[in-house]
Amino acid sequence: MRSVEVLEENPLTDGELDFEEVLGYVITASANLGIAEGHWQHLVKEMVLIAEKTASVIAEETYFNPGYVKDGLMSLSKWTVAKAKLAQPIARSEKLALMGNDRLSRVVVTERQAVGYMMLAAKNLNFLHEQIKVLEMEVHYLLISMEPEEAHDTFLDFLEE
Repeated sequence: MRSVEVLEENPLTDGELDFEEVLGYVITASANLGIAEGHWQHLVKEMVLIAEKTASVIAEETYFNPGYVKDGLMSLSKWTVAKAKLAQPIARSEKLALMGNDRLSRVVVTERQAVGYMMLAAKNLNFLHEQIKVLEMEVHYLLISMEPEEAHDTFLDFLEE
């Protein structure tokens, strides 16, 4: 996890990114945090599905007001069930159908909206609050420190796997 001071000194902005870059940042953050491959692949897939049906203003609102405060026994139970479902990697054909042919490069979001979409997707997949918070911080750090081209290349590598 990165220094909170660095994140506070560099808040997320209205800077625009294409969604393929956003997914590259999420993939890199997941790898940095040691998140299981199947879990982050489903997170990326869920982000794409949410971005298609959720207004960007809702994603930005989610960033500012995540709507979760703590995990209880029910959250832990849901996560235990979800882990088994998320363990399976996503087939290449499914990735290409959802994300191929530069389909997502036309989707542009702000940094705040990008993190909001990630939070919504993680919440839909029953990630725990602590997991979402750490992932949010790592993505934020990468938005500061990683070049967009590198994030885009990470996304393209993911599609080719």
